[in-house]
Amino acid sequence: MRHTLALVLLAAVATAADVPPQYRPLHDQLAARLARFEGAIASRWDGRRHDVAFSAELLSANGHRALALLPAAEFEGMKLELVRLRGLGATAVSLSVPFPILHRPFYDWLRAQPGSPLEADRDHHAEMVARYRAVIAAARAIGFAKVVAETGGLFTIPGIGDADLRLADYYRTLGGGRYAAGRAEMSAVIARELAPDWLTICTEPDTELDQTGHDVGSTPTEYRRFIRYAAGLIRAARPVRVCAGIGTWHPRWREMGDACLAAGVDVLDIHIYPINHDFLDRALILAARARASGRGAGVSEAWLFKAADTELADPAASVAIFARDAFSFWGGLDARFLRDLVAFSHWQRLEFCSPFWSQRFWAGVDHEAWMDLPENAMRVMDISGAAAAQALIAGETTEAGRAYGAYVSGR
Repeated sequence: MRHTLALVLLAAVATAADVPPQYRPLHDQLAARLARFEGAIASRWDGRRHDVAFSAELLSANGHRALALLPAAEFEGMKLELVRLRGLGATAVSLSVPFPILHRPFYDWLRAQPGSPLEADRDHHAEMVARYRAVIAAARAIGFAKVVAETGGLFTIPGIGDADLRLADYYRTLGGGRYAAGRAEMSAVIARELAPDWLTICTEPDTELDQTGHDVGSTPTEYRRFIRYAAGLIRAARPVRVCAGIGTWHPRWREMGDACLAAGVDVLDIHIYPINHDFLDRALILAARARASGRGAGVSEAWLFKAADTELADPAASVAIFARDAFSFWGGLDARFLRDLVAFSHWQRLEFCSPFWSQRFWAGVDHEAWMDLPENAMRVMDISGAAAAQALIAGETTEAGRAYGAYVSGR
């Protein structure tokens, strides 16, 4: 009976509709990587469940939406998404609160700009704090036992970051260490004002540098210094579980993970997106190093990145890669990845685990209607978001959503 639960979780999952021929090589490559990972789990995990806070990203409250979070109608959508996630079986909820949306000096700067989008008679900073407080209060009232908050830099990608916020201009004003100082100060604001159970300071310094032009740690020494400083401010503000970590794709992933542990974090946070190369093995190593240091481990973001090995080094392919993820034929592979993620979480005794692209729990996009992906990538992403919103209202779920709910609930 020792391996009974492991065998149940690693049983074959249903496959979605037939994969189109042009995506079959990629599908098979990713499936082979998952099979290798599953072999490691099946041979070494005894099937015992751990007290993991299984979460999901509350995308309607994702801070990269910036000022779009504030209308009252948006809050109703957030509450509906919370109800649906809780209905799946999630026991925690994850919130992205990127810099500088809770940093008052940013609003002061933006208000002073010609043609500012801020209304003169409103305190947008206070409203943003109140919005996140209300979301967390609603989550706890609905039955979520834990809250995972994560902060980083607000993106400047067109269509994701809010262009009206003039972020690129603002980031240019933050030289001489002011960006890192502001990031650390806002981390303390999150702890003090929102009181999450876990607060992740940083996990993707490479992404942050790309999006903001500022470096919070390109070397392990610099990364350790920044995390230690921010952690000190957080702990002075409120006692929360302080987290920091690294994405498994980072070229210095092991050293950067060790830098987080040396900085004194409570939890080493691991981001899992591409499963190419040895990236899944790296997640295992990072979790083991955290335990060996007497710390916890967690995964605040994870999803199966639909990229071939050769595409990872091509930034121009990123929009098409994100868009192809919306196609419903990936449902079976997503369900398999989520099953493996749940098993990994129990095996490695994680404190929390949170799939990121939770909108895939509600709806997908028909490939036949939008197969000419390079020309329609942005349109596919828009259609995907709209379909997910409609499915949330209707109470519909996808194969991936049903699978995640079953695995985290042990059904």
